[in-house]
Amino acid sequence: MAPGLRLRGHSSVAVFNSFFGFVTREMLYQELITQAFEKMGPERVAGGRTATGYDWHNCFLAVAFGSALNSVATAARLTGLEYAEVETIMRMWDRNQAAFVALADNWLERRRVPQPEPANVSWDGPERTGRQAFVQTGKSRLVA
Repeated sequence: MAPGLRLRGHSSVAVFNSFFGFVTREMLYQELITQAFEKMGPERVAGGRTATGYDWHNCFLAVAFGSALNSVATAARLTGLEYAEVETIMRMWDRNQAAFVALADNWLERRRVPQPEPANVSWDGPERTGRQAFVQTGKSRLVA
């Protein structure tokens, strides 16, 4: 990268890190939070993202698990998450709730499982009948 050249919206440190594979603190936080989301499951993450407080009784984890918490150790014990995961979630929730909710929304969106179609679909249903009628009228127009 040439001296003084800067990509719009990116610091030179971020560009350097992306080129050379360095992991930033934010990336580690995101990794821990994503790990915690995997353990919590989509229902709890979705519930927790509606939290509005920063106290032990109304923070993300308290709302997600439906239980008031009083310390990181208690939260880890009650939720089954690692101490470091709880600590990171609490820190990031307190520092930037909007970014945390955006991360949760992104994670939930990626976890959305498409609904499978029924295996035994009748081929004589209205969809096929409509297609057959269209093909038959098209054939009769071509023949006539």
